[in-house]
Amino acid sequence: MSKKARTRYVCGDCGDDFAQWFGRCPTCKEWNTLKEFRPPAEADTPVRAGSGSLLGAKSGPRPSGFFASAAGPAQAGLLGKVPKERPLKIPGGARDGRTATSSSRTPNASTRDADPDATMEAVRVDPSLDRETRPNGGRVPPEIPSTPTPPVRAAQPEAATSTASVPASPPPSPSPVVPDSVDPRTLPTLLRLEDVPLNAVPRLETGIHELDRILGGGLVPGAVVLIGGDPGIGKSTLLLQAAGRLVARGVSALYVTGEESAGQIRLRAERLREVPPGLLVHTETNLEEVAQAVEEIRPRVLVVDSIQTAFLPGVASAPGSVTQVRESALALIDLAKRRGISVLLVGHVTKEGAIAGPKTLEHMVDAVVYMEGERYQHYRILRSVKNRFGGVDELGVFEMGPNGLVEVANPSQVFLSEHTAGAVGSVVATSIEGTRALLLEVQALVVHSQYANPQRVSTGYDRRRLELLLAVLDKRTQLDLARRDVFVNIAGGLRVVEPGVDLGVLLAVASSATDAPPHTDLVAVGEVGLGGEIRRISHPERRVQEIARLGYRKALLPWSNAKDLGSRRDGVELLGAQSVAEALSLGLNANAPLG
Repeated sequence: MSKKARTRYVCGDCGDDFAQWFGRCPTCKEWNTLKEFRPPAEADTPVRAGSGSLLGAKSGPRPSGFFASAAGPAQAGLLGKVPKERPLKIPGGARDGRTATSSSRTPNASTRDADPDATMEAVRVDPSLDRETRPNGGRVPPEIPSTPTPPVRAAQPEAATSTASVPASPPPSPSPVVPDSVDPRTLPTLLRLEDVPLNAVPRLETGIHELDRILGGGLVPGAVVLIGGDPGIGKSTLLLQAAGRLVARGVSALYVTGEESAGQIRLRAERLREVPPGLLVHTETNLEEVAQAVEEIRPRVLVVDSIQTAFLPGVASAPGSVTQVRESALALIDLAKRRGISVLLVGHVTKEGAIAGPKTLEHMVDAVVYMEGERYQHYRILRSVKNRFGGVDELGVFEMGPNGLVEVANPSQVFLSEHTAGAVGSVVATSIEGTRALLLEVQALVVHSQYANPQRVSTGYDRRRLELLLAVLDKRTQLDLARRDVFVNIAGGLRVVEPGVDLGVLLAVASSATDAPPHTDLVAVGEVGLGGEIRRISHPERRVQEIARLGYRKALLPWSNAKDLGSRRDGVELLGAQSVAEALSLGLNANAPLG
């Protein structure tokens, strides 16, 4: 006998539901977004997923699969889980020598040790109620009758152990430890760390060396990778190339797209001159249909382009909303973990550059990769900001050509390909990106301002960090930059956040302000402090090796690093500077006005 359905009100923006109507949603604070929603009867009540969202379970049988209804174990619902049952509380006691159990009370240790199945014993209902006796081990509670039930006395906890007297076990240890006598094979979820083989997690190489290096050596089965970037930057092109090369290596892959048709994908593949014969394409946004296709095909790699277009029919929210993105991502993560499928998700970004949707989306996935660069430039930067199976802050460089993205084997040489040695306002600096040392060109332009407030503009470099360096120059030297416009650019479309580039930016600004060219064969690296001191940097050996490989013969370093490395290393003369004034005198050909 099902209960009467009650009216709920669901927010069309965030997906949360409430018992009464509000003019303004208490969760997302949006006005007039609550819509009336009358759920079905108790037997068809939708399963709750997440915080307030509704994963509606459709009535009637569905084929077995990941996204079947929650009618049984074979139809476990979207996340493959049966809703948690709540055992019936019997107000009375035991009948026919059986003991009633409740989830609100845990049996003592002696009862569990004496009879582990005691807590699973079914409740025998009074025959007068015309109810079927549940078999032992049944977890579905009987329906509560509408007529009052005769009172039944609850059995004491000692009643279950009346047939066998078992002493109570000692209290559990606060930090459980597996003793040597326990065989981990008896517990499938328990394993000693030293027994885990090193090759337990094989990786799938995509065939794109830069992408594999950023991911830590390739795709891990069961891992979910999120790739974000500006529109038109090349995310779909990169994933189509990776999927095609995986199929060419004998790895089954499924490309799911909700933004393009199959014909548009074929046109892009023709333009890339890579049309793999075994790549499967599925134009679908309903994740239930996608999961059924995965169940039939069983691919090893799944590409979803994009997560903002995917949706779950049971979630009362529009595709791309916060609730829909979160629930869809959770469903795909659960699918990847249970089936061992590597999932690649495409995520849109906002105008601030962050991935659209909840920030928790980046916390849920295993790896987050951003593609950077200007749409109208040739080079694309692939940067890893999170990776559970490898290092972070790794960087890969690609060149966008007529045949798609092409890997750049020597990024330093590419970024310096148009550098003019000895040009005023142009200095070569080094930056550490993950495990790679890069040489880059810092350009600066200082002109007299035509406005009351001088401009400070930077491209590829933090503007607040630039203002800090200008304040140091104004305070520690005789350079007057208060009434001048300063423009700084990192050539090649690269964005740097490492403080080791500070000295290169400072030299470039001072060179443009004084018209003093820097040394032609000099590379500057160092962090600048507020006191005008040049501070120690990390990985100086790796930077010097990259400097020597590209043929430069001088390196301007912090004095502490030069003292550790010596006066010469790998054929490079090391010049140490302790202050900004000393760095300007060593780095520029002409004498700048110093304090």
